[in-house]
Amino acid sequence: MKLFLAALGAVIIGYVLGYSVKIIRQSNEALVERLGRYHRTLKPGIHFILPWLDTIVYQNTTREQVLEIERQPAIAKDNVSLEVDAIVYWRILNLERTYYTVENIEIALKNLVISILRSEIGRIKLEQAVHSRSEIAQTLLQQLNEAVANWGIKITRVQ
Repeated sequence: MKLFLAALGAVIIGYVLGYSVKIIRQSNEALVERLGRYHRTLKPGIHFILPWLDTIVYQNTTREQVLEIERQPAIAKDNVSLEVDAIVYWRILNLERTYYTVENIEIALKNLVISILRSEIGRIKLEQAVHSRSEIAQTLLQQLNEAVANWGIKITRVQ
């Protein structure tokens, strides 16, 4: 009986230790909820959590990420139809804010970029759109950063 209890104790301790130790890779962060409420953010390294109380609900990279916007129809100020695309470089600055503010950050960011891009193209004529790509990119960068200020991310470049 003592052997059985010792083996059972070893299994329980192994389980607790196995599920308590979490390794967060370099350039990543993870959010921990305790009993369904935000508890803390784990930075890169080895961490211990309580497996019956704590849950890692979200893990993502803090490195720069790329979002490619495929060709989208747009109408210029002079009523000319054209197709525009963009590449947006962004990074997470505050993982907690990103997770709790926006349900799916990539879809939300993609929709926002498309909306602002179409709006900006609608303000200028076709000739301006062709010759002033860098100015359009700078305007997009500024407008996007204003729009995502509360999302916990930063747009670093737009092409």
